Amino acid sequence: MKMVLMMVMLAACGGDDGDTDEPIAEQNLTGLINGEAWDFAAGHTNAFLSEGEDTFFASLYADPFEACGFGEPDGPHLILAIPKEPGERTLSLGLNMTFVLDNEDNDNLVGTRGKIRVDEVTATTVTGAIRARFDADNEVEGEFSVTICADE
Repeated sequence: MKMVLMMVMLAACGGDDGDTDEPIAEQNLTGLINGEAWDFAAGHTNAFLSEGEDTFFASLYADPFEACGFGEPDGPHLILAIPKEPGERTLSLGLNMTFVLDNEDNDNLVGTRGKIRVDEVTATTVTGAIRARFDADNEVEGEFSVTICADE
């Protein structure tokens, strides 16, 4: 019985919501966070959390800011695991994106449905696209370019 329950729970994490074979839209990363419109403006990686990993740990915001500085914008944003090698991958429990709602409960929703594409990784930026979904109020799709913050 425990095995059946575990399989049902894992199936609920997947599904075809965002997992389609269609290409990711060629547009700026946009969508909904907590049911509100959200449009990507700027993002950067966290050098400490990305060190030694196969993925960059990145934060993406709707407001412009000085990447790799000491402050980040307030408000809803995305935390994204971005592979360090180009290619397209399906999101999963191990490769996912978090919708940070920035509400009174400080809710974070882990999106495991969708796919991410890394187009290019240079010494200073990583560019690609993502389609990710948690539910109808938390889903994004489009292209991004984030600054890679160097270890200091």
